[in-house]
Amino acid sequence: MKGLKHFIVRIPEKFSQTFKTESGVVLHADRRFSAKVVMNNVVDVLELPLKYNGPINIGDKLFVDPTVLLWQSYVKGGEQENRNLIDREKGLYKVHPNMIIMHRPLNGNWIGHGENLLLEPVLAAKLKSGQLIIPESAQKKTVDNKGKIAFSNPDLISQGVDKNTVVFTKGTMFVDIWFENTKYLWTKNKYLMAMELKTTG
Repeated sequence: MKGLKHFIVRIPEKFSQTFKTESGVVLHADRRFSAKVVMNNVVDVLELPLKYNGPINIGDKLFVDPTVLLWQSYVKGGEQENRNLIDREKGLYKVHPNMIIMHRPLNGNWIGHGENLLLEPVLAAKLKSGQLIIPESAQKKTVDNKGKIAFSNPDLISQGVDKNTVVFTKGTMFVDIWFENTKYLWTKNKYLMAMELKTTG
């Protein structure tokens, strides 16, 4: 089986039963309400698209957009799998290249696919107002348009913008996404406005 424009991928288990919080606590979650948190959207590449000529090979792993694996729910009809499903029993799906966030070669490291990258949120400075005590609940925990690169992509790396570089985004042009029990900010190169220069000394 080979797709004209799609990768053929396999995912053994679509959802986990638990997830780990930032503090390390393991919690149980219902996929109906926490699908994007417990979804296993890391898939194995079984076949490449016809005439594909890119960095991904058979046997590599892909981290894909969660919507590839999500379903539609209807009041009368119940759940209906999305159009990417090929074989439910074998766990086979088709994935368009535009839906790939990162890929990992055999014995390699995760890297952003195309213009995709993942950022770690940057914590906001605690507010102080004279003698007033501002409660934690009233303060922002992260900066809206700022993040630290956790997983870069080849285009940025070629420009020296690699892991741990602090960047500024265009407004809030990113999406919260879970990867390996950690929440990141998913964005693209075109939404990056500037980078924070590293100081020496």
